[in-house]
Amino acid sequence: MTSCFAYAGNDSTLVQQYGMDKEVAKSIYDNYMKGFPGIAKFQEKQKKFVVDNGYILISPVTGHKAFWWDWKWWCKIEKSQDKEFWEEYRMYHKGTGDEVARKVSKHFKAKTKWEKNACNSPLQGCGAIIFKKFNKRLFDWIVDNGYFNIVKLCIPVHDETNVEAPAKIGELVKDTIQTIMREEAKPFLHTLALDADESRFSVCIKDYVYEGETVAHQGDIVCINEESFHNVTEDKRYSIAIKDKSCFDSKGPLPTYWIH
Repeated sequence: MTSCFAYAGNDSTLVQQYGMDKEVAKSIYDNYMKGFPGIAKFQEKQKKFVVDNGYILISPVTGHKAFWWDWKWWCKIEKSQDKEFWEEYRMYHKGTGDEVARKVSKHFKAKTKWEKNACNSPLQGCGAIIFKKFNKRLFDWIVDNGYFNIVKLCIPVHDETNVEAPAKIGELVKDTIQTIMREEAKPFLHTLALDADESRFSVCIKDYVYEGETVAHQGDIVCINEESFHNVTEDKRYSIAIKDKSCFDSKGPLPTYWIH
């Protein structure tokens, strides 16, 4: 729900996506916006700006913009819909599904679309900018330090990068990646700091028994996923969900394969 509201969803979105009761959805949405007034203020500001100017300022730091490509045409239609038009619309066209009703619907859908984009684009757009700047700097670090074709950028996906490196420099590469990610985010964030987590295997700290079977012994290296479990040491895989993780230390070695 939090991401729903952050990206300009509302109570209607909850009803459509979760089948929620309308009154319950309205209560949740209203309480959320009251609890986080800054989000409501930001979204109203963004919606007004795109309607007034025809573009979204994705980042004031870099100046990236997203343009409402037919905004001038939309404004022309908006101005033509005067008091006389709406009186005629309500009398003869509203709810009929005729050509005029379809045009009005299309007009309002365009506005809603760009208002939502205006709330969404600065969030995801800034994330994309930060990630591109990070990847450029990481590549420069690899080249400058003689690691070209030694440290390999396997796949950048969304907001994470998957890198191969020899074990002897694995921790150095991990630390460098985290440092660059944090530093590249600083110019874009004024209140909160962006952190960067690494993926690690876990270590079994005492024998773990699942339904009578010992699936991991003390000292085993394991990979715990939501619906699967891999004992890396014994190279055995289980289609089980580990609920109690008290037998495992999540600060194990760096993974020897992509685990996301």
